[in-house]
Amino acid sequence: MGEDTKWVKEFAKCPQCGSDQRMFEQIGKEMKERSLIPQDELVCFESRQGAMANQNVIAKLPIGAEIPAFAVATDFCSECGCFYAVKLERANAKKTLAPVQLVPNRAQRRAGLQGGSGFQLPPLNNAGLS
Repeated sequence: MGEDTKWVKEFAKCPQCGSDQRMFEQIGKEMKERSLIPQDELVCFESRQGAMANQNVIAKLPIGAEIPAFAVATDFCSECGCFYAVKLERANAKKTLAPVQLVPNRAQRRAGLQGGSGFQLPPLNNAGLS
């Protein structure tokens, strides 16, 4: 899959009335001015992303395989109320291993240890392990 399959399109104005004022973007500007969110964060009504395949297809793919993926951000025009996409992105998603989640066993839960916080690997220079 070549680089030409990756692209980003942004829409600065409402397709209905041509206004550049968006509801959630304006709220985001206020929050950025108050340093409540990072300056480079995209603020929109809704954002979705995912791979363009169902779970059965993804399960059959080998690790490292790439499939088409998308990201969409939407918002409302503050002038006319039109709901539209403000950002569209097309990319490729690469299948990787799922992150390992350590779950404490019964004895560890009784001892008050929570998920992962009491798990220790033996030192690598342990003579008993070599």
